[in-house]
Amino acid sequence: MVLSSFEGARGARGRSLTVVGVVAALAGIACAADTAGIVIERAVITIPANQVPSMLYFTVHNPGGDPVTLVGAEVESAVRAAIQSPTPHRMPLASAARGASALMSHVHEVPVAAGGTVRFTPGGFTVVVEQGARALVPGDSVRVTLLLAGGGRASARALVVPYDALEQALGDDPAAERDAPPPSVAAGRALYHSDGCVRCHGSLGRGDGPVGLTLVPPPRDFRSAAAFKNGADVEAIARTLATGIPSGGAMPLYAHLSEAERRSLALYVISLRIPPSQ
Repeated sequence: MVLSSFEGARGARGRSLTVVGVVAALAGIACAADTAGIVIERAVITIPANQVPSMLYFTVHNPGGDPVTLVGAEVESAVRAAIQSPTPHRMPLASAARGASALMSHVHEVPVAAGGTVRFTPGGFTVVVEQGARALVPGDSVRVTLLLAGGGRASARALVVPYDALEQALGDDPAAERDAPPPSVAAGRALYHSDGCVRCHGSLGRGDGPVGLTLVPPPRDFRSAAAFKNGADVEAIARTLATGIPSGGAMPLYAHLSEAERRSLALYVISLRIPPSQ
């Protein structure tokens, strides 16, 4: 096993991480090995917000000649941690080529083939973490342990990052993200209609789409900010689009969208609100 250590990032405790800071922290990984044989790289854990729990992501590589199976995870100071993966949502997208919206469901086993690599990323395998009393601070790190079939254990340290630094921490094409147009209401409106939002939430965001009318409880009525369980600002809505609602509900995740696209969608959703005085 390789221990992915973020000790160099601990000095940033209490400060927000910039993109440069995230890259520097991840570049400072120190490695050690033991007899378990699997490699854990780029482990990061997000800070919980509102009703959205922490999410743990990483890459695991098995350089050995025998397959291994991940059966669980433990996170320092957490109440519990569960491996989940997306399952298709019953709402079809207008453009299947863009990807698929999905709900999260529990996974009992994740096989890693001999010589193989498995990534835990938004829209794929995810460890959903219910935090205990210890608050997560950007730039800190926590010890995470993967549980293997047969009783093996593999540990690493995961860098604590705010949600808006997650894509950079995972190494997901930050150059392309920088070159993308800035988020906008117009772009969000186009995505709202092309990615199936209308089917649940309706053309005016009232929760009266054809699929939404069959759901119990019904979808959010976007006209009221009070209807948002996980936060009503741009960042909170974009985060919900990325993660869905892991604690349950019919809201799928849209991890196939970029962060800029999710923020555009959030801006459009906010534009549908009716001011309190009306």
